[in-house]
Amino acid sequence: LSASPARFALQVVVASGGVPVAEAKVGLALGDDLVATGVTGSDGRVVLADLAPGRLRLIVAHPRHVRHERGVDVSAGTLSVELPPAAWLRAHVLDPGGRAVAGANVQILGPGGRERARCETNLEGVCEIGELEPATWVVQAFTGRHRPARAELRVEDRGRATEHTFRLSENRTLAGRVVDDRGTPVAGARVGSSDDTGGFTTADDAGRF
Repeated sequence: LSASPARFALQVVVASGGVPVAEAKVGLALGDDLVATGVTGSDGRVVLADLAPGRLRLIVAHPRHVRHERGVDVSAGTLSVELPPAAWLRAHVLDPGGRAVAGANVQILGPGGRERARCETNLEGVCEIGELEPATWVVQAFTGRHRPARAELRVEDRGRATEHTFRLSENRTLAGRVVDDRGTPVAGARVGSSDDTGGFTTADDAGRF
């Protein structure tokens, strides 16, 4: 019988400009699989324990800072990570009457219209998307109950929030029924639209949507 390989505990210290970064998410990954995760405390430190030796990818993320990734050789000890400040978007979503909309989706689109990030508004109709580079972003807000709102926003300053308010309009609704070539309802059919939000719904037992 051979002895089991030694296991290690790795301490990660996260700071920005010499100031500890609390609530940073720290992970070690092998390929696409996370093998250890933790969150830094008020002192910017977290200990990832019971690690096998080897080469892993260190990932450190915080919404107010630029994401950090690098390869590390795991062994007992301490790693220090410096996170530069990032820009972030704070979105406010209102209904046609000016009331806050909870549960709205706010989406940032990157090149080619691909989703870069999204958030969901709280009871005050506010949500934030962090880890952004200064740039012009296409941002849209939608609920499924209102017409989506869309804007091009310039996010400029690192370490500060860019604020934008979306006021949604009343939605238009399309209803119908899905049947096969014999006129029999098709339950569970997926019905989608070609608008910007790409909304989908599912037909009920009678084929209605």
